[in-house]
Amino acid sequence: KVILLTGCDSGFGRSLSCHLSLLGFDVVAACYTEEGAKFLDRIVTKTVVADLGTSDGVEAVLDACRDELNHNYKKLWAIVNNAGVCFPGNVDWQSPDIYKISMDVNFHAPVKIIHELLQELKAVPGSRIMQTSSVCGLLAQPTNSAYCSTKHALEAYSDSLRCELYPYDCHVTIVQPATMKTKL
Repeated sequence: KVILLTGCDSGFGRSLSCHLSLLGFDVVAACYTEEGAKFLDRIVTKTVVADLGTSDGVEAVLDACRDELNHNYKKLWAIVNNAGVCFPGNVDWQSPDIYKISMDVNFHAPVKIIHELLQELKAVPGSRIMQTSSVCGLLAQPTNSAYCSTKHALEAYSDSLRCELYPYDCHVTIVQPATMKTKL
């Protein structure tokens, strides 16, 4: 069973990729930095360094996953969208570009990854998608409007996706951590 996991440089992503590998899953770990990938190289099945805020970065992750799936005809069992960016600040301090960057990484990248790999997931009974959202996806906080906006979007998308994938026995889970001590 192959699991594609983004945001593996540190925190939840790094810990989860290590744990899943120990359980015997084939993990394709997407990292933002060479340093993050180097740490995981001997632990997970495959690493890829990519900026999910760019189309090229998203394509690199998709290519790495497809390459692993084509190796020995493996099946995609799960996608864990964990990568994220956060640029706190008052609304009048932030340019609209901050909202675009935030939306590209926290929302558009997961949507594109799921869209491109959805048929593979639907073909595997019991497959799953896990979205790392935030309590900010439920309750917006001051000085964090860009991040909160992306998490609200991810929540709505995931709720719709869950209903649509139910007939295919593909489960969609949203994880909503509160403030945690991570690099984010």
